[in-house]
Amino acid sequence: MIASRTASFLVVPVTTAAGYATYVRTTAQPTPAYSHIMTQQGTDSQGRKEWHKVNNGIGLVDVGRSGGGL
Repeated sequence: MIASRTASFLVVPVTTAAGYATYVRTTAQPTPAYSHIMTQQGTDSQGRKEWHKVNNGIGLVDVGRSGGGL
């Protein structure tokens, strides 16, 4: 009796977490790329404004400093 109760305390959360992880993986959608903001020659002022809006205030310089990049 005690062993089955202990097992249920372990099995139920693990099973729930695995089920939730499977659900999240199957329903996740990739975010769209905003390649239209960038131009061949760099960015113009309108492109910079759009980039700033889409990335919640993070500018291109901030992205470069963080190790990310284009």
